[in-house]
Amino acid sequence: MPIVEKTLFIENELGLHLRSAGNLVTLASRFRSSIKLSKDGEDEVDGKSIMGVLTLGAPRGTALNFRVEGEDAERCAWAIERLVAGHFFDGVDREQARAEIEAIIRESAKVNGS
Repeated sequence: MPIVEKTLFIENELGLHLRSAGNLVTLASRFRSSIKLSKDGEDEVDGKSIMGVLTLGAPRGTALNFRVEGEDAERCAWAIERLVAGHFFDGVDREQARAEIEAIIRESAKVNGS
């Protein structure tokens, strides 16, 4: 099974807080692959678990390690990268954030030929 590993930096002002973590979990849950996150060599947490993601305590500037494994790992990793680059859509309302997440998911299918 494909495995994709990436280190991404949290750049949004408030870091990985409840709303941004929720957007990450929403996106991650749309893929079949398993998603594990860690920082500073700590134990991995499930990227599809809001409680797991929140336990990371990742303020702005934190380097997060993502390990994505499964049949759609490349698509999933690409989508997570876009979400992080978009600052988890912190600056928009909930409905707009959902629309942005859906757009990323659609685009991931096109980009990776799925």
